[in-house]
Amino acid sequence: MEKAVIDRVVDEQYVVLLVGDEQEELIVSTEELPQNTKEGALLSIKREGNQVKNITVNEEETKSARDRIANKKAQLRKRKGSQFKRK
Repeated sequence: MEKAVIDRVVDEQYVVLLVGDEQEELIVSTEELPQNTKEGALLSIKREGNQVKNITVNEEETKSARDRIANKKAQLRKRKGSQFKRK
């Protein structure tokens, strides 16, 4: 099993997955995904060549990543102003 993330949805028919540490792009049909899977979801995929045989959503890792991103956004919002002066 390899790790992947849903990078984007194209024309509501295809999904671009970024697979592994190299973030290799793999395009699959939205019909191959589990229902209610959204952009940013972390997946485990099994494939043979470029054929995807099995896709499962890693709910724990997806929730953890979304929480981490939400915390970073909150920290950025709390910062006071920019260090750069406008002219």
